[in-house]
Amino acid sequence: MEGTTLNNGTIIIGHYRPDMDCAMGIALYKAMIDETATIRFFDKNRKIDIPKGTKKIVFIDTTPNQEFLSNLNERFLVEVFDHHERGKESDTATSLVVERIKEITGKTIKIEREGFSPLIVRSAPYELSLERIERLSVVVDKEGTSDDIDIARVIGGMHGIFSEIEIYEWGEKAVLSELAVGRDRVSKMKCAEFFRNCLLGFLKKKNDTIKADFARTLERLNSPEVLENQMSLVAVSGKVVGIYGEKDAKEWMVAAFKVIEAQKKAFREQFGKVKYGIIVPNPKNPNLVIATGESESQVFGKVVRTQVQEAMKKRHGRIITPIIVQWQAEKKNGGLKGFQIYSNGHNDLGEVVKAVRAELLRKRGIKRNCYWKELVARGEMKGADPLFYNSGVRYPGVFWGTLKHPKKEIPPFSVQELVDIIVKALDRYFPEECKKSDKCRGRECPYFLWKLFRCKSKQHEWKNSKVGHSDIGESEETVIEKEARENGIKIREKREKKKT
Repeated sequence: MEGTTLNNGTIIIGHYRPDMDCAMGIALYKAMIDETATIRFFDKNRKIDIPKGTKKIVFIDTTPNQEFLSNLNERFLVEVFDHHERGKESDTATSLVVERIKEITGKTIKIEREGFSPLIVRSAPYELSLERIERLSVVVDKEGTSDDIDIARVIGGMHGIFSEIEIYEWGEKAVLSELAVGRDRVSKMKCAEFFRNCLLGFLKKKNDTIKADFARTLERLNSPEVLENQMSLVAVSGKVVGIYGEKDAKEWMVAAFKVIEAQKKAFREQFGKVKYGIIVPNPKNPNLVIATGESESQVFGKVVRTQVQEAMKKRHGRIITPIIVQWQAEKKNGGLKGFQIYSNGHNDLGEVVKAVRAELLRKRGIKRNCYWKELVARGEMKGADPLFYNSGVRYPGVFWGTLKHPKKEIPPFSVQELVDIIVKALDRYFPEECKKSDKCRGRECPYFLWKLFRCKSKQHEWKNSKVGHSDIGESEETVIEKEARENGIKIREKREKKKT
């Protein structure tokens, strides 16, 4: 669909409800590669207006469907920077943009300061460190915390309060400040004081309930966990002041406070009201606690996690964080419409996603003995889609759709089946037959294809036997190995053609 006329010829497209990695990638591309580019975002139906006069389209942190992409490739020059579609698990959309910058330019960014900032105690040249930005994008995209004042969490909460462009512009200020003064030494204590003054000013006309919501935030400002978090609002505020001046920085902070206020209000309204069940499958292992509940609430996980932690502390004298299974019901038959499994922060859910994917393949009648690395890979896996594994973050998750983006396909699991899989994957479960022998039973074992880590030694001994080796299919190529081999052949063929 084509709309307005574009003057410069380049359009950068980000995904619906952009996150910090998306904003970082776009801001970096615009600052370092094409500062005249126009920025757009997909709408909730993944539709976009392509202005007249467009010559080049750049997708950052998103990829259109193959049919649409093929159509675009015939009409425009297209670039895609999307780590969900390609690249290593450690990649981000921003890191892919950094790779491109290194290929085509060596220039440094130049941003004029509005004036001296008392929050910066030692200035450095306006020199962009691409490696630093790359590291920060990993922190933002994969190591984000559940802290209210974490910048990635704030930008995630802006949806529904601000437009996509307003969200990007807010994130852009943080990114450009990082680019320009990333090597400055910022006074942590002065940043905390600036944050405190901005927050107190924001709370002046608020009621006591809202002031109480922010009381804990004010108490934590001088704590190491806040001062050492390089992507907290406290740390970034000093750099924003250094580039844009105090007036703009305060407006930037107020936008963040509005988001935090809305998040705290939603949490307060849901606390004590959400319905969930607690399962402690093995009394000998009280650390494994599973909380399940049907909910369409965005704050369900955080509310349940907090309530269960408080309940466990009263019961056991220490905090125990649950694994959370949030699910949505299909109205017609009452079955599952979607589900989200969240880690407790200790178990990375690698064993769980291997088991769920293996069971999904079995239910679909796909007979495939997968390599364990294929089963635990981040994102979607061929044959086991649309199940998505979000790893590398503080609370990894296994998702069949999300509240923002539900899937049309109904999952072939019940809640009880999911709980059983989680228990067997994490509680060192062995069938009775396995306990009687030191050797793996191979395909006779219903959990053989789960490729659980605890079964590794037994399977290793067993697969080296004559019978075992032929049964386990170790000599067969996995999907990943086959793709890697075929890609290697294509690359070698291209090199040979260039030589000739």
